[in-house]
Amino acid sequence: MWVRFKSYRRQSPQVRQLVREAFLKLGWFRAATLLIKFKYLTRSLQHNARPPAPAPVSPQLQSEAANIGDIVARVAAHTPWQSPCLAQVLAVQSMLAKRHIPGVFYLGAQVNSASETPGSKLAAHAWLSCGSEIINGEAGHEKHTVVSSWSWQ
Repeated sequence: MWVRFKSYRRQSPQVRQLVREAFLKLGWFRAATLLIKFKYLTRSLQHNARPPAPAPVSPQLQSEAANIGDIVARVAAHTPWQSPCLAQVLAVQSMLAKRHIPGVFYLGAQVNSASETPGSKLAAHAWLSCGSEIINGEAGHEKHTVVSSWSWQ
């Protein structure tokens, strides 16, 4: 724990602010996903019947979005609560929207065989893209079929 704290202290003030924001948003969205209906969590987003074409994003905004996605993923690995893909994607989406960076968040499903996950027939996964790049939740997204998507400007 001390090593992580020392690493945190060596970061720039801007990165430390992003880490604090990511930690708070992960906590908020973890609690929200447990207590609030999903339709209320996505109320401010535009629901898409089909995944939309990626909105063009400048290289500077693309880099900032990738940085935010990376920070949220790193912070999620060290929270004292579980931070599943949905909480991470909602946190990243919130942080990007605050900075007026457009993106799309996807919800996908996969039918599991009995050998993969005993007792579970369906697996869900959430991931987020900005421009043509997946910012958060990239691992395993290709195994899932997109069920729904939401975008923001």
